[in-house]
Amino acid sequence: MLISSYSDQIKELLLGSQKVLIATKKNPDLDLLTAAWVLERNLKKQGKETTLLVEDFKTLGLPAFFDGLNIQTTLPPKSLIVSVNLQGNLIEKINYQTVDGRLDLIITPKSGNITAEAIEFKQSDLDYDLILVLGAQKLEEIGNVALEHQEALNQISLVNIDNNAANSLFGKLNLVDQTNFTLGQTVFALVKSLGYNLDSLDATALYFALVDKTKQFSQNVSVAAFKMAAELLELGAKIESLDLPKEEVVKEEVEMR
Repeated sequence: MLISSYSDQIKELLLGSQKVLIATKKNPDLDLLTAAWVLERNLKKQGKETTLLVEDFKTLGLPAFFDGLNIQTTLPPKSLIVSVNLQGNLIEKINYQTVDGRLDLIITPKSGNITAEAIEFKQSDLDYDLILVLGAQKLEEIGNVALEHQEALNQISLVNIDNNAANSLFGKLNLVDQTNFTLGQTVFALVKSLGYNLDSLDATALYFALVDKTKQFSQNVSVAAFKMAAELLELGAKIESLDLPKEEVVKEEVEMR
């Protein structure tokens, strides 16, 4: 199985990481959003600091179990870093003032002088140890972050998780399992292979997304999908009140007329 060949490498990356960015392609469907959310929940259970980045995020018709979902649609702007080569001098004080819309940073040494040549300027970049990208065939599909942080994205370990045969394999590690119709199946297998214990909320969300993606097990369904559904029920998936998102229900009603 493809997942098993990657789980050890991903586990090693996670062990060496504390801050993890999880990004999906823009405007994800329910399957992709659920997969990213379940992955984030389980990384948080392991004590990781996580950020879930979803550009063009739409909340319309989201199921109730997403209550409290914390999604960032943008990352904070880059900070300007003023780097001063003190050349052995000690700093007496640092002040600032604003004059005519200009910020003056006033650095007073205890002795000697600080010359302009001793000052460098640079911008901060992504403060993450590991990046997980879900459901994007190309890195650009995650949005502006791919353009604004190109250098950082090339330096930070990036795991590309997808199930599309057209994936461009842009990650340093590419977990692209074409045998899975849903991304939820890929993430479910990955989380299990990492040894994480999914709870009933994880199971409910993944079951709901699977039902939605397969049109209530009527389209693109496989033996693997039914096996996953059975496992999710054993994990405590609550299906009594599951309804398809309103947008999908309306769409189906229109098509039937």
